[in-house]
Amino acid sequence: MFVHMRTRLPNLAVGHITNESVRMALRNGISAEQIIAYLNAHASSRCRSGRIPSNVSQMIRLWEAEKDRVKTKSGVLFDKFETEEAFDMVEKYAFEMDAKLWSSRILKTLVVADRAADQVKTFIKSNRIA
Repeated sequence: MFVHMRTRLPNLAVGHITNESVRMALRNGISAEQIIAYLNAHASSRCRSGRIPSNVSQMIRLWEAEKDRVKTKSGVLFDKFETEEAFDMVEKYAFEMDAKLWSSRILKTLVVADRAADQVKTFIKSNRIA
């Protein structure tokens, strides 16, 4: 599933592992640690340590980490605050609700989680923040 076989002999198998083959295995629910454990379990006893080289296991772990590098979240953008004080109030409120996803004080722009957008709108209206 994650090794492209090149040669199979009675006591030897030669294959190569690619970023794409590891990604496919990861998408199918196989973790990097499972891949490494499998390769170590089937490594030749003639290997120096009986394990796959450390650079191979590190690369497999790195490819798994790449998969989780970017995560998306739905949010609602609030901008055009008239004053920094108004922006600060709303940003603090969103932060206290654990709903703040991103903010820029320079741009007076705030992104909050979808789940809290209505509460933030209500807060803005009730405090007469434009």
